[in-house]
Amino acid sequence: MGTKLKVMLFWVVLGFALVLTLGLSAFVFAAPNESFNLSGELSFEPPVSVVKYYWGEMDNPSGEGSYYNQHVKLFSNNTFEVQTATEQGDIYMIIIIRGDAIPTSEETFQYTATYCYGCQRENGEVVMEIEWNEGEEVPEVVDLTSILNELHICENITFFGDYPPMFEDSYVPSGSDVPTGGYLSNGGRRNVFFNSTGQETVSQIETNGYIKIALDMYSEDQDYRNLANHPTQIQTFNILQLDGQEVTDDTVVSLGYHTAQVSFEYNSQTYTMTVDFITSTESN
Repeated sequence: MGTKLKVMLFWVVLGFALVLTLGLSAFVFAAPNESFNLSGELSFEPPVSVVKYYWGEMDNPSGEGSYYNQHVKLFSNNTFEVQTATEQGDIYMIIIIRGDAIPTSEETFQYTATYCYGCQRENGEVVMEIEWNEGEEVPEVVDLTSILNELHICENITFFGDYPPMFEDSYVPSGSDVPTGGYLSNGGRRNVFFNSTGQETVSQIETNGYIKIALDMYSEDQDYRNLANHPTQIQTFNILQLDGQEVTDDTVVSLGYHTAQVSFEYNSQTYTMTVDFITSTESN
């Protein structure tokens, strides 16, 4: 056999052996290997994101050089944050409240504070500052329960305290006087029915309360930004459902937090809306 033929045969055999070796290696690595005995747990927590964001600002509510702004955020982990800042002359105040927002229906929440910070400055100097965390004694100057009783986060609008209601950041009002959000109250802006016994009937609640609604339009005042018209009072309404159950006039309203589906007439049109309110033994 010639030398060239021997060399060629050698390279063919070598190539075949190399292919066979690589194939076996691939088979070995591809086959299950019981020596990899992994243990432990793999977990993933999605990042917390803002589900709803409401804001409102107003210049000069009390005179030259004054303003206020407020922000309400609802997060994906069922928490919330409220921030309100006001300035009048040389006095500046800010309060921040964070906590849990537990859904009570598709449109209403029950709020529990877990953190609060407040500060007041006069002529640039801090004259009062508080910081509270859950589990600590609540400072006497702050009534968190009363403050949170004033918070109503609706689908496209939020009410908070005596401030004008705020639209959701991404919401564009229609410019009409169609009701877009509200709550049930029996005094001022509060949604608390004080001095209740837990034996009041739906008929009594209807007689003693009224609905405060916001309209689907901005305020006409140029100093108002992302704020709805001030709430309109509806005195005649019917409660259709209470806490998800259909009711009659004689249905007893227990103590605590409630959501109600109500119907009312406004500008010769009938509307149905979900609102919230509280029945409490506390005195007004």
